[in-house]
Amino acid sequence: VKINKTVMGDYYFVSPATTHPIARQFGPKDFWLWYERQAGYISPILSNTISAKEWQPVLLSGSSTWVSDDGPAMAASELKLGKGIFRINELMLAGRIEGNPAAAIYLKALIEE
Repeated sequence: VKINKTVMGDYYFVSPATTHPIARQFGPKDFWLWYERQAGYISPILSNTISAKEWQPVLLSGSSTWVSDDGPAMAASELKLGKGIFRINELMLAGRIEGNPAAAIYLKALIEE
């Protein structure tokens, strides 16, 4: 597993367009422009992405610059191993649960799924 700094600054959105059961309950814009309570305004929700072979994406982002596009990158991912599940979530949830219903639903799904 490799955690990578986002290439073009921090991102204000991620995509739930995966086949993961957690992501299926969200619409395409549910992870866009979240309000951060402490800051008092909309702030970025992703500073890092995940690269990991054999891990299933839960939420997606991208890895592109002005000159290249390395395709999708994971914002959250999962690996099933034996009877357990390992999950990595790079989405910034702190301070965003109360003002963004999708954040609260997502957090609950991460814990309960």
